[in-house]
Amino acid sequence: MIEVVFNAPNMAVLISASTALGFYAPASADGSIPARIISTGEPVGGGSWFYNFVGPIYLPNGQTAIDPLGNLQPVLSTDGTLWGRLRMNGDSAPLSQIISACRSYGITIYELIFPQIGYPYWSPDGGATHAPDFVASVGLIA
Repeated sequence: MIEVVFNAPNMAVLISASTALGFYAPASADGSIPARIISTGEPVGGGSWFYNFVGPIYLPNGQTAIDPLGNLQPVLSTDGTLWGRLRMNGDSAPLSQIISACRSYGITIYELIFPQIGYPYWSPDGGATHAPDFVASVGLIA
């Protein structure tokens, strides 16, 4: 099993890339079938994949506010980007093509890096940069 976390700048980019990769189906011409995310499938070499679209992520923005009970709480906001996770079970050969295609559309792909020394970490660029800690929990699949 291999997983990647993705971050798209907006819905138009996500739909374009997802359609090209077979993860999104547009509405039928007569409108009887709505546009939809295709969340599961089987790669040509066998196995399966699962596409978990999360949507926007809300994180503390550094500000605080008082809640109705008088407690100080962090204020959450989103940057408007869209997140999700893709899991490949079995044949993961198509994953490198999926990653390349997503990046060509402007989608950031985070891969789990297993260094020889130290702990695994998520990275958007093959290991040169560590992703923020929250990336590990985006769209977790049981």
